[in-house]
Amino acid sequence: MKLNAVNADQFASLIRSCTGKVCLLTADGDCMVIGGSLASRIGLAKILSVAQQQDIAVACEDRQDQIKIEQFLARFCAS
Repeated sequence: MKLNAVNADQFASLIRSCTGKVCLLTADGDCMVIGGSLASRIGLAKILSVAQQQDIAVACEDRQDQIKIEQFLARFCAS
């Protein structure tokens, strides 16, 4: 999926509410933990702007977090 329609502030708030690690995965196998301090330093908006250029998967350590993010993305991308 492409994350081009995702609002960075809303997505960041959702990520902060997660209990486990949340990662963005590229088709090339790159993985970035987006709830971590490196992502915070770089800035989620910048990361998402790069993510708009390719297909990205979101993987969560916790199954409930995964469901929550999938529901958000489905709702957000549908509007």
